[in-house]
Amino acid sequence: MPSFGPGWHVSPDVARSIVGVALLAIGAVTLIALMLPGEGTLTTWWRNAFAPFFGAGRWILPFVLLAAGFYVERAPSAGGGWQLTLFGATLSFVAMLGLIDVLMLPSPRRGVELSGGYIGTALGGSLSALLSPPGAFVVLVALAIAGLLIMLDTTLHGLFAPFGRGVRGVASVLSSPSSPGADERRPATSDRQSRGPGRPLTGAERVARTPSTGHTAVCGSDAD
Repeated sequence: MPSFGPGWHVSPDVARSIVGVALLAIGAVTLIALMLPGEGTLTTWWRNAFAPFFGAGRWILPFVLLAAGFYVERAPSAGGGWQLTLFGATLSFVAMLGLIDVLMLPSPRRGVELSGGYIGTALGGSLSALLSPPGAFVVLVALAIAGLLIMLDTTLHGLFAPFGRGVRGVASVLSSPSSPGADERRPATSDRQSRGPGRPLTGAERVARTPSTGHTAVCGSDAD
């Protein structure tokens, strides 16, 4: 149980809620600072402080913080699961910043705000120098997927299973006949067409086709 001094003890559930509320508040302030630049001294300072570290990923940061805060606040238990989930989300987000830096075309006018920021440049640039840009791309994609597996607490098969089901569903729709009701309408064709042209109705067929009126229908024999 966290302790903040003599006699100050906070339960794990309360500590988790405090972390969730803090993430929600930081995410909301970050979004306001990005959407309303220059509208407040504190928000302007905050934007100038965090934006260089995240570069183009700064527009994703507030939504990541809001989602993380909502998840932590709504977590079903106070165990170590939510901490591990936050770690996985952070790993995926940092790997995405590195991917942004690797994928951005080199340009003399490209600044920090058009790249992965200080974090993405440090990660993507270091890996590109060690493994070349294609190798850095592969490693960063692997890190992003690993973060998602940790965050969602699933396997690689479980992560891509919904996509596989979606692809199979689309393929089955595309491979189905163009007129699905054609087979259902086929039994409605006339008996004469199914028998072939030229062959008359037999006595049994005429009896079967005679409406029920309560009287015995007299039909000729096949010899007729």
